[in-house]
Amino acid sequence: SNVYHTLGHNQGIEESPVVAMLDMGDSVSSLTILVDRIPCFTRDIFIGGKEFTKRISNALSITPQEADALKKQPGARLPEMLSACESLIANIIQELKLSFDYFTTEKGKEIGCLLITGGSSLLGDMDTIFEKQMEMKVYRWNPILNLKASSKINVADLQNNFYKLGVALGLALYEYD
Repeated sequence: SNVYHTLGHNQGIEESPVVAMLDMGDSVSSLTILVDRIPCFTRDIFIGGKEFTKRISNALSITPQEADALKKQPGARLPEMLSACESLIANIIQELKLSFDYFTTEKGKEIGCLLITGGSSLLGDMDTIFEKQMEMKVYRWNPILNLKASSKINVADLQNNFYKLGVALGLALYEYD
């Protein structure tokens, strides 16, 4: 089915009829739950990358610009960064659990897996943390994994920025489908 090809065929994503996607954007994390390829539930969680940057900046006594750079290449400082962001991560997880419970009660359908994307999803072990706390399979979604790029496109740039492309790709597919 097309949705699994688009959502992550070859990324080990189980073919579940109900898939949740969390796009962890700069100022908002957007949750969408799809049933058989159709978005059936959506909501915004008002926690995003800026808030993570602010927490890291304050906790590690560095500038927001340094914190932003460190988020991309945390190295040995990853445990400190995750510790600084612990309450934000817990808040997102709590909001996801509330949304999933509401959806499951309303629709009578269990969510099979969670796909995460967006800049903040790349922070450290975010997929592992979510998987443990949510008690479900969590995958980092690469929306361009199965796309063939034009020879006019710098593929390295595309691969380095895949986490930013979920919304744009969704709009392109919507027009195409």
